[in-house]
Amino acid sequence: MKIVTLDGDTLPVPPTQPAWCSDWQFRTDTAEDEIVTALKGATIAITNKVPLRAATLAQLPDLRYICVTATGYDCIDIAACKERGIVVSNIPGYSTQSVSEGVIAFIFALRRQIVEYANSTRHSWPESSHFCLHRAPIQDIAGATLGIVGKGDIGSAVGRLAQALGMRVLYAERKDSSRIRDGYVSFDAMLASSDIISLHCPLSEQTRHLIDRETLEKMKPQALLINTARGGLIHEAQLADALRNGTLARCSAGRSQQ
Repeated sequence: MKIVTLDGDTLPVPPTQPAWCSDWQFRTDTAEDEIVTALKGATIAITNKVPLRAATLAQLPDLRYICVTATGYDCIDIAACKERGIVVSNIPGYSTQSVSEGVIAFIFALRRQIVEYANSTRHSWPESSHFCLHRAPIQDIAGATLGIVGKGDIGSAVGRLAQALGMRVLYAERKDSSRIRDGYVSFDAMLASSDIISLHCPLSEQTRHLIDRETLEKMKPQALLINTARGGLIHEAQLADALRNGTLARCSAGRSQQ
């Protein structure tokens, strides 16, 4: 059986060759025009970010299983895999703690102006005649409202950490849904009520550009937007316009479409 790792350099620890694998190929990276050649005759493909689309899968008749070494799997054409009988798995819980803690770090950095004041301490504060600086407003974390889009492992973990800090947490129902599930509020109510909005939903045709000009205009004028999910959830050009014209105060994006 042939197993190919397509982008091993993206993994902190390389996968171990199973004893039953007779042909083990570990590639540090694979360009798009190299995918078919690399996977020729392979039964299993291991990928983190290398995409496997319908046109590529059609040229790989031996492929039976794709292991995505990440939580998000939008790099895989799931419909094409289903048609061809290819099993796909991901790792939904591998980064739950680190990503959720990262979101809380973003909230502190943005609401407490940590970077701004760190820079000021090094440069402007020593020159101040009264040793006081008030260069940017500082906002408390406790009492703020956090809107979360996506109540999976990571979104739920962010909610628990936020509640421990005294934040009010709102989980958004799916956009345009006619039914509001227990424990959720409508998408528009979340937009209007939240001081911070954090995205934790998968990227799909339904969620692509979930955050666009229309949704940005429904947010509070000083709201913060945090995206640690997928860049495609946000219409980046319209986000840039909102930041420039003051519709949105700040954005912290751990993901980009670029």
